[in-house]
Amino acid sequence: MFKKPLGQLKTSAPIRASDRRKLKQRVVTTFSANPEDGDTLVPEGILTAKFFTYAKEPGTLYLEPTNGNPLWFTIGKGSEDLIPTVYTLWKLQNSNLLPTVLTPSAVIPILVGGADLMIPGVITLSPAELEQNRLVAIHQLTSTKNDDGTFTRMLSPPLAVGRMAVSSEDLKIKSNAEEKGKAVLVLHTWKDHLWDIGQKDDVPPGTPLSSTNRSTEPQEDPAAEGRDENQATGEGNEREDQIEDNADDNDVTPNFAYTPQEITDLLNKSLIHAITHQLSSLPNASFPIPSSQLYSTYIQPCRPAYPTSVLLPSAASTEDPPRSPHYSH
Repeated sequence: MFKKPLGQLKTSAPIRASDRRKLKQRVVTTFSANPEDGDTLVPEGILTAKFFTYAKEPGTLYLEPTNGNPLWFTIGKGSEDLIPTVYTLWKLQNSNLLPTVLTPSAVIPILVGGADLMIPGVITLSPAELEQNRLVAIHQLTSTKNDDGTFTRMLSPPLAVGRMAVSSEDLKIKSNAEEKGKAVLVLHTWKDHLWDIGQKDDVPPGTPLSSTNRSTEPQEDPAAEGRDENQATGEGNEREDQIEDNADDNDVTPNFAYTPQEITDLLNKSLIHAITHQLSSLPNASFPIPSSQLYSTYIQPCRPAYPTSVLLPSAASTEDPPRSPHYSH
């Protein structure tokens, strides 16, 4: 919905105190939020602005007064159907404002590009019973290896908001039958043009879910192993021209690979993090550090758990991911 810049965004203005109280009560009631969180979700001085999407759909935005982050929006003339942005969901990550849909990390860049989430791309739902058209938050699920050989499954913060295209019951039936189709109609994502209106906050840290040993490390989607990843992201559906141009017509599962320069950029960010949080506190006698030790002991552990939240890959590739031109270990 916001894969292209807004067609028009009018000047924002504070809403009246009485209207803010009504809006806060609507939010608390509609999303079963803790009343104590009402002022966080609808802060004092909240701004409102009318807008039109690039498709000329009218809507209303509610903006954070201190930094201009969009918090809520409605779509449609006269609509009062409030939809939270990822900025709002990041404020109260543990509040479960919306049901959770988990998807593999490789799917997220395609959702950001304008695709809907397809049935093969759903790992699990929480709660398990959801009706069609229900608002949901989409998270990515990753698995990281610990020093002791176990694996920790990590749940990212919400990275997209959408509506269930089918009920959870129908989703289960279609998934078991390996049918194609849309699972979630995506309305808004991290890094789309609605997110761009705000101050572009960094994605908050993820949440560890569980640890398992090497032999029982779970697959992200055992039932969908080997399926075409294009199915998981609606590759055959209308989206941004760039996504269409990059779509692979063959039945292969693409790796969303970073270029060598992008890998170098990610490693540079990891080095800066290591310097700031680890190396700066070492005694002078610890230096110089051999390059191999610097890489294995400090840079590698500081690599981002969600690299696509730091830097999106520029293109999809079916080849093996390239190495950094500066990496020779």
